Amino acid sequence: GSGGANEGYYMRVNDLVVARFRQTLGTSPTIGSVSLVLPVTADYTLYQPCGQIWMGQSGGSIYNGQAVLTAAGTCTMYGAYVFGTAAVTINQGVTASTPFSWGSNDYLTGQIVYRAA
Repeated sequence: GSGGANEGYYMRVNDLVVARFRQTLGTSPTIGSVSLVLPVTADYTLYQPCGQIWMGQSGGSIYNGQAVLTAAGTCTMYGAYVFGTAAVTINQGVTASTPFSWGSNDYLTGQIVYRAA
């Protein structure tokens, strides 16, 4: 789509990385699996929870989720909620239709903390 906005900030102190991010979708968005490229390579051996996310519908509901390190350079978003008709377990990733059908001005925001490699 077009007209969306991305913002992110991170801080590294020795081996500790803290990052905040927000993505607001523009018009006619196309969504696949939802992941974040890490600003600093992580010390990674297995899937590791690293933070909380919120997924919001423009003018509507907010859904809670989990950010999980899935590779040394990637954090993938997973659902951790039961709300309305969207019953999703932690092992199901966020997609174009989960937890809702994403549209204009919907957003994803979160904060992650992890150990740098």
